[in-house]
Amino acid sequence: LFKNNDAVTALSIPISVLTIGNSAFEGCDLLAKVTFISGSKCTTIGKSAFYDCPLNSLTIPDKLENVGENAFSSNIKNIYITFEKFNMLNVLYYTFVIGFKYNYIWSLEVVGK
Repeated sequence: LFKNNDAVTALSIPISVLTIGNSAFEGCDLLAKVTFISGSKCTTIGKSAFYDCPLNSLTIPDKLENVGENAFSSNIKNIYITFEKFNMLNVLYYTFVIGFKYNYIWSLEVVGK
């Protein structure tokens, strides 16, 4: 539905969304900001879900457990990541596995307890 949609510039993912499917927003050339509403129940972001999107801001929901291959890869140069709640494993994963591997973490912020 949204794949390769050039009209999408920002997303607020509702609390009720459990999974972002494979390639759901792939190729949205103007998609710069993705925010999961506080209290999000999303546990999975599928393969290539945001591939080839020029994201510069991303909020990671507390319940996120699975991130598919190349979910955030490609067109990202610098990204500001906000974690809904402090979870050291999430911070380490997004910093070391994604950030340093692809060299595009700009800054990190932990919000909440």
